[in-house]
Amino acid sequence: MKNKIYIAGGWDERVTVVRPYIDKALRAGFTITLDWTLEEGIKDADRGDSLLVSEVRLRAAQMDSRAINRADIFWLLAPSYKGSSGSWWELGYAMALAANSGVEGKLGGHRKDIIVSGPNWKRSIFTELIQNRFDTHEEAFTFLTTERAPVRDYAQKPCNGCLENDRATRSLQAPMPGIPHTCGRFL
Repeated sequence: MKNKIYIAGGWDERVTVVRPYIDKALRAGFTITLDWTLEEGIKDADRGDSLLVSEVRLRAAQMDSRAINRADIFWLLAPSYKGSSGSWWELGYAMALAANSGVEGKLGGHRKDIIVSGPNWKRSIFTELIQNRFDTHEEAFTFLTTERAPVRDYAQKPCNGCLENDRATRSLQAPMPGIPHTCGRFL
């Protein structure tokens, strides 16, 4: 089972919210692709991203992006405060990788399970495109550790009858990544 996970969240909640779930994920056997809560010199808790020098901003963006690329699972612990644009950008990046996975010449290369949780998961309309949405982080963690199906391969094609049904009901549009066909397969 693929178990490499990137856990995103708000910088101001890195100690109170994100760090405990990184620890729980590690104890449950997941591999964390980057523990950004412990990164020294990347961010100063008293300063916003815009006040950091360019080299530090670039290094942080590269490290986070690479860690999302390596992850099989992306989990956003939706911040409980306004701001935290970085974690929402990371969600969009993970969604782009998942949407283009397995398509040569595109971003990604492998399927990502995407999970978003917390009372503010509705803060963005784009979370409606994600199947795995939870009102609490604990519900999401339970899903990750007990109910989650193995990561599915987008390269697996649906049966012809299912594809024809999708074409008829969706005006010739293929289903969104992560949304199963009638036959249960994913694109």
